[in-house]
Amino acid sequence: MLAEHREQLDRFAPLPGFCSTSKADHLFELVLSEKPQNICEVGVYGGRSLMPMAYGCLVNGFGTVYGVDSWSNADATEGEPDSYTETWKSHDFESIYKRCVDATSQPPYNQKIFLYRGHLLDLCDSFGDGSMDIVHEDGNHSPTVVEQSVRKWAKKLRVGGLFIWDDPGWAGNQKAIDLVHHGLGLKLLEDRNAYHVLRK
Repeated sequence: MLAEHREQLDRFAPLPGFCSTSKADHLFELVLSEKPQNICEVGVYGGRSLMPMAYGCLVNGFGTVYGVDSWSNADATEGEPDSYTETWKSHDFESIYKRCVDATSQPPYNQKIFLYRGHLLDLCDSFGDGSMDIVHEDGNHSPTVVEQSVRKWAKKLRVGGLFIWDDPGWAGNQKAIDLVHHGLGLKLLEDRNAYHVLRK
């Protein structure tokens, strides 16, 4: 199945981001198998993981992808230790945002992708509870933000939907591991080390 889509999927690899090729392929395959109507990605950055999911919607013939990110130095470093903020406080998020907009605004993706720019906790209220078939949570990993984020975004997922949680081994995410696995009505389906796939 992947072989016939390899050329298109490889076009997303140069986009800014940290999504591996194997994860991008897996996200695409999950969209094909789950056949979602509505997907929300929290923490878009350059769109490297968002675009494979949108491509999956195109192959399916239906589905919409909502991308939520602030593309903001202040939000990216909120609650993070000084060693982390030194790297990111001067990061050029505006150029990353422009590259993401350029990629997502190209036809036919402009009919499938809608970007929301703002704080991930504030924008959560833009979506109804139970309205999403897939939520990919890859936002701020600081302890002060991540627990609130997974609580709020898990509510947006319908029963039976998939919650894809990035970087469970990240130090800041450790606070939320027990909550994600035992406190939100989510059942672990796959542990891919770099991310977990859970079903509500």
